[in-house]
Amino acid sequence: MQNRPKYNAKKTIIGNLKFDSKKEAEYYLKLKAKRINGEINWIKLQPEFLILRGFTLENGECTKGIRYVADFEVEYADGHREIIDVKGVKTEAYKIKKKMLLDMYPNINFIEV
Repeated sequence: MQNRPKYNAKKTIIGNLKFDSKKEAEYYLKLKAKRINGEINWIKLQPEFLILRGFTLENGECTKGIRYVADFEVEYADGHREIIDVKGVKTEAYKIKKKMLLDMYPNINFIEV
């Protein structure tokens, strides 16, 4: 029996880059075209943001921090930046992490596609 992709997303490869879904890959191509046209200075894939620092419990057990991984970070020619997440299915975990991200980074320019 073949494993079905999570949420029916189809992994897509463009060159040497692997994307979690066709929708994400297509959005990357749009960003890349803007980069070629000079509208975008740079595109960063899979930027990470710390949304909960790790800590040590009273019993000495260490907990790892929690990170939010977006799909893209983009800097436009005018210098402003956007954090972009391409979503098909908005899971409960995603909704919680998004709230934590926006709380930790209140000045972030977050775009959901």
